[in-house]
Amino acid sequence: MKINFLKTKKQKKFKKQNFDINVNFYWRFLLFISLALIIVAFVFNTYLFLKINGDFVAPEIKTSGQIEKVKQIRVKNVLDYFTGKETKSTSILNSPSPIIDPSK
Repeated sequence: MKINFLKTKKQKKFKKQNFDINVNFYWRFLLFISLALIIVAFVFNTYLFLKINGDFVAPEIKTSGQIEKVKQIRVKNVLDYFTGKETKSTSILNSPSPIIDPSK
């Protein structure tokens, strides 16, 4: 008969031997994803450029290269407006103030 008074039993511990994360896998994953996005963006931009490059953007000018002159009536109206504003501002600046200063 065997008596085991002071002997402790060794318990089996199930621990993971390696706690490190495989960083190379994630870096490679990010590298390939970014490379794929760059290629997709390049293809999309090339397609868009070729599509836009073929279209005619500016409308054709049907005049003979001359710029339409500004009508004299419009110029006269603008000048009259500003001269009216100038006369109003000078009359306001030259008129005496309606408030009497009590300090005099």
